[in-house]
Amino acid sequence: MRLNKLKCELPAQLRVPVLEGDVIMTNYKLVFKPSIFPEGTPSSKGLPPFLEDYFSVPLCYIHKVDKKVIEKKKENVKLSSLELFTKDYRFMKFDFESRVDECNNAHLRINFFSFPESEMQDIFAFKFTLPLP
Repeated sequence: MRLNKLKCELPAQLRVPVLEGDVIMTNYKLVFKPSIFPEGTPSSKGLPPFLEDYFSVPLCYIHKVDKKVIEKKKENVKLSSLELFTKDYRFMKFDFESRVDECNNAHLRINFFSFPESEMQDIFAFKFTLPLP
């Protein structure tokens, strides 16, 4: 799954402005790749090493995923976001703006792969077996 042009908010303690980029999810990891850096951040040098690690989250580390949809009736717009909480106390908020369907789809997929119930046999680690001679 790949989600383009999302805004990512981090906790205020990290002192990182809102970044825009892509979210890439495989069946074992979720990664945020910033593409547009706000003024005052070193775009030519890339991210500090701790942020590169911060943006790479194994799916087994995800503790909770909250979906929020806010409807502004005056402007006739629905704003949606996903809040990601991890077991090692990371927090990321992804804003989808008016793309509610993409937010719903991302929420379902992250929950499916992060919290497998009886579908464990479909995950790579359990699906792959060596051929017997």
